[in-house]
Amino acid sequence: KPHSLKECNSKEEVIENTNGSLNSIFSDVPGSHPYAQAISWAKETGVVGGYPDGTFQPDRTVNRAEFLKIILEDLGSDIPEADPLNFSDVDMSAWYAPYISLGKRARIVQGYPDGTFRPEQAVNTAEALKMAYKALNIATNASNGPWYQEFIDHAQINNILFEDLDPAKDTKRKDVVWIVWRLSQ
Repeated sequence: KPHSLKECNSKEEVIENTNGSLNSIFSDVPGSHPYAQAISWAKETGVVGGYPDGTFQPDRTVNRAEFLKIILEDLGSDIPEADPLNFSDVDMSAWYAPYISLGKRARIVQGYPDGTFRPEQAVNTAEALKMAYKALNIATNASNGPWYQEFIDHAQINNILFEDLDPAKDTKRKDVVWIVWRLSQ
């Protein structure tokens, strides 16, 4: 098959078949990867980048601060300087403080009852869905069940999840990209 070479940045290239299917996105994400379309979108839009070694690390866990940054970057939000958050565990000089500040002001996140945000804690599926739905202003229907049920129900009905994910399961980079990509369409 004929191929054309399209340069994406100084370190990575994507080889694209003439029919438009991707053969390589990152060195660890071939075009045949089940999440390839979402990962390609994330790379092209700059929502999520790769690592200096040319990898994407699709199975790497994402923490709460990283996920909030991803969703706010997808929105193209202007990230102001951090303001006092009243989260006892958020260092106001940390890279993530402005994102958490904006997320709290926009009511995307509220933290935990003990007054913490836990930025370094892995974001689970339920938290990721809630943050994404709130940030993107996607309406859901109230559901009986736990606080996150309305987000899980909507995601399942609208094929937002690549696979059925446990609400308490730590979210991987591939899942984060998939969720944001599907909800942004």
